[in-house]
Amino acid sequence: SFCTLLRPSNTNNNTTHKKPLTNNMASPSNQVRRNILVTGSNQGIGYELCKVLLLDWQPCRVFLCSRDAGRGQAAVESLRATVTEKQQQQPEKKIDVDDAIQLVILDVGDDASVAAAAAEVKSKLADEKLYAIVNNAAVAAENIQLMINTNVYGVKRVTDAFKGLLMLPQEAEGDNVAVHPRIVNVGSGGGCGYVKDNHPEGTPGFTYLSSGKVNSWDELKTFCERTASELEGEIARGEKGPFAGYGLSKAILHKYTEFSATDSAAEPLLAQNVIITAVSPGYIETNMTKNMQGNKLPVEQGTKSLVFALFDTESLRVGQGHYYGSDCKRSPLHDMRTPGDPAFTGY
Repeated sequence: SFCTLLRPSNTNNNTTHKKPLTNNMASPSNQVRRNILVTGSNQGIGYELCKVLLLDWQPCRVFLCSRDAGRGQAAVESLRATVTEKQQQQPEKKIDVDDAIQLVILDVGDDASVAAAAAEVKSKLADEKLYAIVNNAAVAAENIQLMINTNVYGVKRVTDAFKGLLMLPQEAEGDNVAVHPRIVNVGSGGGCGYVKDNHPEGTPGFTYLSSGKVNSWDELKTFCERTASELEGEIARGEKGPFAGYGLSKAILHKYTEFSATDSAAEPLLAQNVIITAVSPGYIETNMTKNMQGNKLPVEQGTKSLVFALFDTESLRVGQGHYYGSDCKRSPLHDMRTPGDPAFTGY
């Protein structure tokens, strides 16, 4: 399991991740520091990931992204206070919290906001580059178009705007492993469940959203818009629940991840240089899930698969674009794999 790759904390640190004892997680020492952009990180899993990166994966600098300036500034101040307190307990950690935690105002659903944020991050980076983009921002609402615009088109907006700021791959030298930039798209088992429940095996929709090849972004977008329109009608007639669109948005996101990682004609920069992965954080206690039923895990548990996607060097490769469950095992796109079950090996 993924947990065997990471050393439990021996300090008062409450985070769940430590640098690995084995060689299948990339050490941040391969470069001066890793700059990581995390969208939707003023709360929930995104905020927790920023904390984990700062406390357990130094040297890292996080670009904490928030749609709202006030909530974003509050999150930055809270995170800086937390890191400062931990440093007092662990004096060997020397982190300049003002520099290591950067606030970026970013609404992934708005073209102008994304463009402005990319220009700001480019300026803050100066002669440095991004190591990773974590597309974490998402919404679960009754408005299908809002979910598609945020959960699918928002990811592509951010990827397109920031991909030019990613570092170039570094070849392995000495004891250091090769380092590739990363894009991590936060998916959901809800996307896989949507495919199973709404597209019976053998239908064109099932094939397209599982083993089928996406030939272009325009083709995927057309499929998404047509399916969303049909789903709106089904919801209006009471045939589907109001949040069925969330599953659709994540199913499309999983296929976009695969497309951007594998189509070297459409996305040569990404497909040839960047490790791109979709992951499920698990069923986590967040604002998004607070009104949902079922046993939810604490938010600290929601970063495991994201850390895996950011630093694993054993399973992940350029040109894959696979989807991984919360236990960091590859999962199918057409059904929900239970954490702990064998990894998916199909298509």
